[in-house]
Amino acid sequence: MFPGYNNSMFKKGVRSKPAGRKRGATTTRVPLMRELAEMIVTDPEVQAKLFEQARAGKLQPRLMLEFFRYHGGKPPERVEVVPPKTDSAELAALVGQLSKEDRRALADLSRKMIALEESSQDARGPQI
Repeated sequence: MFPGYNNSMFKKGVRSKPAGRKRGATTTRVPLMRELAEMIVTDPEVQAKLFEQARAGKLQPRLMLEFFRYHGGKPPERVEVVPPKTDSAELAALVGQLSKEDRRALADLSRKMIALEESSQDARGPQI
């Protein structure tokens, strides 16, 4: 290197601030933001005003997302929906309690879901 150059200033593989802020540590404003979000999300009067602004198109959707995120944490990336476990006789009895119009709507919805599932399998190609 150069004569008189301080080689001990930066060392390879050593972080610049080993005693710095730990990963996951929060700043001083995070607890305040959580408290504010808690007040906003749970106060019925504030909720009414926010929803009124949202319906009028004057409220940024990102703002509501941030409030809910501070209040309840990060939402899950994917939610698994588990169908209820019923045998065919029990399911037939439940469908039998529906009105004729509701049974027709259920049949239409079932056909659409089957068609969507088949089209998504066709788009994926053959499975090995």
